[in-house]
Amino acid sequence: MANRIPPSLMWLINKRARLAGEIIQTKKALHKVQHIVSKLRNLEKSLETIDSSLKLHDIQVDLENIKPIRPQTYRMKFPRGYISRYVMEYLISRIGNFPVL
Repeated sequence: MANRIPPSLMWLINKRARLAGEIIQTKKALHKVQHIVSKLRNLEKSLETIDSSLKLHDIQVDLENIKPIRPQTYRMKFPRGYISRYVMEYLISRIGNFPVL
């Protein structure tokens, strides 16, 4: 006969596992935020460099009149394997039916 784990101990084990999972998830999110912050700092430094170069030019340009242009590229970010999993589910659901177009 196997030893039975008391419910109070099992609750503590589950609670610890959930907390450890949240810590890992939060650390990953923190790493992403730190990467974004460092990217923002690099972009701001580049902008300051260009602004200082514009100020040195003979023809003075008012920097406030230069309107920002948003990047034209937009990539949808899906979790890894998200699209291929749904494509496979769709193809499997069509097995035995008419051909997939």
